Amino acid sequence: MSNKIFEQLLIEEIDVFKNSFSKVSKELFTNDNERLIHPGEFGMYRESIARKFLKSFTPAHLDIDQGFLINSNNEVSTQCDIVIYDSRYTPLLKNTELQRFFPIETVCAVGEVKSTLSFSDFKTALLKLAKTKRISEYVKSPSIIFRHRTGEFSPKEYPNDLITTFLICQKLDFNINRIAEVYNENFEVRHRHNMILSIEDGLILYELSNNGEPGVHYLPTIDGKRQLNWGHQSFSEGDIRYIKVFCNYLFEALSFRTILSTQIGDYMEYP
Repeated sequence: MSNKIFEQLLIEEIDVFKNSFSKVSKELFTNDNERLIHPGEFGMYRESIARKFLKSFTPAHLDIDQGFLINSNNEVSTQCDIVIYDSRYTPLLKNTELQRFFPIETVCAVGEVKSTLSFSDFKTALLKLAKTKRISEYVKSPSIIFRHRTGEFSPKEYPNDLITTFLICQKLDFNINRIAEVYNENFEVRHRHNMILSIEDGLILYELSNNGEPGVHYLPTIDGKRQLNWGHQSFSEGDIRYIKVFCNYLFEALSFRTILSTQIGDYMEYP
């Protein structure tokens, strides 16, 4: 049995998010002919809406911002619309333009926020997330602060040693079955995205058979051995159940993410 208070508060947050993302943002930044008049501000407004919504079901010790991910192998990501990180162990690194840079050891998840996506733009967004996830597995001197299971840091074997990546958008303007065309052999399966939340299309996950029963999951691999079937599962019944599933899985991923100590000596030319 669900908790009535929790259920009503969650529904309220989801309703506000959907209305602000789909309706209010367009009313603010389009003219009478429904043409965008301030596309840059429109995108930033939707990113802000998404970050505010995610905050409602993000563990309290984590914070949400935007910026770039870096590792001690001199790699840097492109700018990320959403960065969810453990603020307790993250150094405050900013340049003169006030852009933030996050060492990957304490980043839990990264998200992209888009509007209506063509297949080309969709592919670009997912490959960007895959490259960002790829740099998150390089840690020169892993020192574990929190890990959901015992053992050494091993992102190739344990998916929660990697960051979670997700895409939030208004609509996918192409045949959804083309998702299988996004990745090629240059990308490891473990580096693929975790979830795609489309307001108009539903939630896209991975197929998972549980004792012969069809199901879904947010992990592209499990235990580094059993690869989930590449495909999708959409919850688009015209209600908000698919957003509830997204909230549940993201909270789970954030709760299980391995947190490492940032060894800042590995990032500098040590004197």
